[in-house]
Amino acid sequence: MGDLSYAVKKKKASGGFFTENEISSWFVQILLSLQYIHQKKILHRDIKTSNIYLTGSNTIKLADFGISKVLEATAD
Repeated sequence: MGDLSYAVKKKKASGGFFTENEISSWFVQILLSLQYIHQKKILHRDIKTSNIYLTGSNTIKLADFGISKVLEATAD
């Protein structure tokens, strides 16, 4: 399906709206992704719609860790 930015532009162009269930599902998946990488002491630092990919089954994939930072201490 592409990234979330593309999906938003496509939906806007068609005059449609995402369902509340779609948005809720994506939001939870993004939060779980962030929780996972934070447990691994990784800070993404570039969360935006073009760095969030959607699969054909509406599964979220967090991408572009190019400027991410591995934290060495929990105080970081």
